[in-house]
Amino acid sequence: MTVNELALQVVEAMRKKGHKERTIWSEYSSTFISIIQLHEQRGAKEFNQDIIHDYLQNLENRVERGEIKPGYYRKLKRSANRLSEFYNTGRLDWSCPGKVSKFVLNDYYDNILSEYLADEELHHNTKGDVVWVSKKYFAWLILEGHNDLCNVGVDEMN
Repeated sequence: MTVNELALQVVEAMRKKGHKERTIWSEYSSTFISIIQLHEQRGAKEFNQDIIHDYLQNLENRVERGEIKPGYYRKLKRSANRLSEFYNTGRLDWSCPGKVSKFVLNDYYDNILSEYLADEELHHNTKGDVVWVSKKYFAWLILEGHNDLCNVGVDEMN
C-alpha cells in the first residue's frame, strides 16, 4: 500500500471516530503530506516503517535543538504513530499516549480493567476516565487489604 493510500485510509478512520473535518485535514496537510514527501524523497512508494523511525528521530533532534516546540513535536509524533498503527493493525484506536499511572495494581485487578477496556462498544473518549477511576479505586482496595473482590462489602463501596 502506498503511503498516500494509507494516509487517506487514516483520514477515513478518523472521520469514523468522529474527528472534525477541520482537524482531519489539518493533520493531513501538516503531517501526512510531509511523511508522503519524505517517502518520495527516499524513493519509497510503499509505506516504510524505517522511514517513520528516521522521521521521528529527526523530530526528536529538532525539539532538543529548540527548532520546534514540544507541543508541535507531540502533534507530529502522534500523526506518524497513527499511520504506523493503522498500517500494522488496520485499525485506528485512540492513540493518545497516557501518563504512567501512580496506581500500581496486582494481576487480578489489572485483568478486570483490561477485560473491561477490551469492550469495543466503549467510546474512546471515556477510556481514559475509566482507567483513572478504576486504578484509583482498585489501588485503594489493595491498600485496604483487598487483593481481590471476594470480601469487598458495602463499606468499601461507599
